[in-house]
Amino acid sequence: MKHPLLSIIGTTATGKTSLALELANQVLADGLYSGVDIISVDSRQVYANLPILSGADVPAGFIRTMSESEYPQPLYAKPESSIFLHGVSILNADEEWSVAQFQAFALQILAVSLQKNHLPILVGGTGLYHQQLFLDDPHLLIPPNDAWRAEAATLSLVELQTKLKLMNPEKYKALNNSDLHNPRRLQRAIEISLADVPVFPEWQRDVATEYQQQFVGLSLHLEILEQRIKDRIEKRLAQGVIDECTHFLENYTDTTLAHSTLGLASLSSYIQGTTTSDQLKESWLLEELQYAKRQQVWWKKQSNILWYDAQQLEGIAE
Repeated sequence: MKHPLLSIIGTTATGKTSLALELANQVLADGLYSGVDIISVDSRQVYANLPILSGADVPAGFIRTMSESEYPQPLYAKPESSIFLHGVSILNADEEWSVAQFQAFALQILAVSLQKNHLPILVGGTGLYHQQLFLDDPHLLIPPNDAWRAEAATLSLVELQTKLKLMNPEKYKALNNSDLHNPRRLQRAIEISLADVPVFPEWQRDVATEYQQQFVGLSLHLEILEQRIKDRIEKRLAQGVIDECTHFLENYTDTTLAHSTLGLASLSSYIQGTTTSDQLKESWLLEELQYAKRQQVWWKKQSNILWYDAQQLEGIAE
């Protein structure tokens, strides 16, 4: 019998982390597992420099620790509890993070979960990471090519499209319209085309075969989602997100992946004095809602997801 792996997915602001913590406490109370590994599946919360903006809220009572040496990165744990939170604030903004790096990171944790009889729960909004965790694709392992990326930064969108079309016409034809107009994805497609295909690690295959992944999706009516996002924006402003972003913008160039964190563009305009407080909130809200709609469209195309109304599940594990 395969070990269960729960993936909690859905749009932003649907309470995915709260549900994961409720389930973790319940399965431990029932004695079903000796521990729970909650793995953040968020490509921005992984950075330590924007914890307020990215929503990398560590639950109350959890502290940062390296005492669990079997795990690949620092983690958060609650004293006298067997719940461990992974993948939050583990990188600096100038470090790379990709689906391949997440895959290797998560599989290392899953290997420990097997040994310790822990229940692993993936939770977060980066759908590609959930979906491709067990994908046996060696192309994911191709590392960044610094020389190519320096060259790519000087090329226009059309030049990137033309280069990929000449180098790898099959890959070019396979890209959808969104990918064809995304410079970062075009750069990566060319980067893969330039590289030799590596060998996929055997240990990752072995761990992947031990698990059965189940997707649970949370959804909310648009009106409720919009109000939750508005409330969350007000909370982050009260927490000091403007000071956090001011410091970040002063210390990191706009080439880092962390610069695409939702809300940063709106906050940058406000910090520079080109927008008012009301305009900041309005544009930030619009960014979040547009992102939520993209998430919703992406997930609705996927199969084998058990969908629930997020409000109906609140407190279900109590």
